[in-house]
Amino acid sequence: MEEWNYIETEDYIRSCEENNISQNIKDSIKQWAVSVRRQITPRNKKPFVSPNNIFEIWIARIGNPDANKGKSGGYRFLYYIHIPERKLFVDVIEERKNLDYKGSSGKKQNKWDEHFSELKKELLKRYDSKNS
Repeated sequence: MEEWNYIETEDYIRSCEENNISQNIKDSIKQWAVSVRRQITPRNKKPFVSPNNIFEIWIARIGNPDANKGKSGGYRFLYYIHIPERKLFVDVIEERKNLDYKGSSGKKQNKWDEHFSELKKELLKRYDSKNS
């Protein structure tokens, strides 16, 4: 089976620095994302597929072994897949406690939602407009 290229975006690198993400967690994300790719699992969901099926945006969760927290108390991250080129881009990561979930502050939920919306617009412009 052909390999997928794993790429970390500038937003991902920046969000890792802002959230003090350890190398251990980054390695876990890379290993998991490359192994899963487009498969739906209990740890991810696919909230957007481009109209021409060129790319997909996914949201996944991963535990925080540094704080001894599982998937429900760990991190959420966005990744997108450019299907024809077999590229997987990890885009942004955030601590679950900063997003809107039962018992959490949700203080960064608006920023997360805005990033998702802007990412969708950017990818539609970049990929789907070329194939219309």
